[in-house]
Amino acid sequence: MSSESATAVTPLISGSTPITTPIDTSDSPYLWDKLNAIAVQGAITLLFMIIIGLMSAKGSIDEIGKNWDKYRCMPTVMPFASLYGHDTGENFNYCMNNLFGSYTGEVTSPFTSVLYSFSEMLQSLMESMDSLRTSTATMGGGINVIFQEFTDRIYNFFFQLRLSAIRIKTMIGRMYAVMFSAIYMGLSGITAVSNFGDTALFGFLDTFCFAPETVLRVKRNQEELDLPIQDIRIGDILLPTLSTVTAKFHFSAKGQTMVKLPTDSQSIHVSTNHYLVHDNKWIMAKDHPNAVPTGLYERHSLICLNTSDHQIPIQGYVFRDYDETSTADKATLQFIHDRINIPVRPDPTANKSFENSPSLHPDTLVQLANGSFRPAKYLITGDQLATGSRVTGILHKQIHELCRVMIDRISVCMGPATLVWNKEESQWVRACALAPIEQCDTVFLGFIVTPNSQIELTGGIRVRDYMELCSPDAETLYTAELQQQTYNQS
Repeated sequence: MSSESATAVTPLISGSTPITTPIDTSDSPYLWDKLNAIAVQGAITLLFMIIIGLMSAKGSIDEIGKNWDKYRCMPTVMPFASLYGHDTGENFNYCMNNLFGSYTGEVTSPFTSVLYSFSEMLQSLMESMDSLRTSTATMGGGINVIFQEFTDRIYNFFFQLRLSAIRIKTMIGRMYAVMFSAIYMGLSGITAVSNFGDTALFGFLDTFCFAPETVLRVKRNQEELDLPIQDIRIGDILLPTLSTVTAKFHFSAKGQTMVKLPTDSQSIHVSTNHYLVHDNKWIMAKDHPNAVPTGLYERHSLICLNTSDHQIPIQGYVFRDYDETSTADKATLQFIHDRINIPVRPDPTANKSFENSPSLHPDTLVQLANGSFRPAKYLITGDQLATGSRVTGILHKQIHELCRVMIDRISVCMGPATLVWNKEESQWVRACALAPIEQCDTVFLGFIVTPNSQIELTGGIRVRDYMELCSPDAETLYTAELQQQTYNQS
């Protein structure tokens, strides 16, 4: 294109021929000069370069943003970290640390490698220890669970055992209390009965006795003597009845009720239940018109006798002896046999004839309460026996019959009427039912023991005492028989 000429083109009309008319530009305004053309071209070029640069920068920014860790420490990026959304100061410190670390790493690498190895070793050790701790804890937990369950079971077992022990202890305590109550009741009963002989109620034992100083006239070795009853011997002849002394009794009878009967020289001190003659009849001393009550006997010793005719003449009075009469012997022995044997069994000696003298050989061993043994001849009143009884009376009696009873290979000599406990038949039987009767002429010992009338001998042999039954019922038949009799002076 030039400024001097121009060609005007007229549009073609359908069916016409184009006509070209030159344009005259010599007179048009000045639009372009050379300088302006360059400036425009430069501006356009600069604009394109800016656009291209911005596009390139944008691409670089996107690339750096995507790979920030790769480009963040480049010198051209570090000052402009904020353009990429990061803190410039923090990025600078990071890059400087990496820079110094890369250079110092070569210097400190031997030391750091050692530290690294040591730290790995420590870490491994710590992991091993942690693993061991975990294993130990797991094992301990398992053991704890096992032992906890075991402990719980053991605890429950011993808890129940403790409860059972407490119940047993309580039960035993109650049994202990009951047993001790029974024991103390028994001891109280034994003590009460043992002291029974020291009371006025001792009268039911029928201790027909005299004070030891009571004087009797006797014939001994063809010589007449006035002797206190305590000095009388078996075989002495009482005057004036000429009855022979066959037994002598010594009682511990403190508390026995007594009376005094007046005489020309001195009063006769006798028990209230002792029979004597009055108007040809046998009455008790307490019922005699001359009797003076003296109350309870304050001493322990009282003496009585058995004679050949059951009579004791004393200073004008005639008394019955201890056994009173032999007429009721058979019936009384049968009564006692039936009374102490329950259930009642036939008496194997019912049809036998034997001397009524329940007694023991003087050398027979008797068991005491302390478990020791003592010959019968050394027993004294007041001794406590293994059977729980106390010796309240001792008698020496002349006997003419004896039996040698053999029990468990132990032989004991005793009177044929002596009651012996037969273990095989579980009943009391007379000695003459266990051994044959032998004739003799000797003195045996008899005893009266309260409250159970039982004596234990060596070998566990049990016999009953002279009274056999500690009850006033044992004297009922004798009393009835005596009241029917009259005094026979012949």
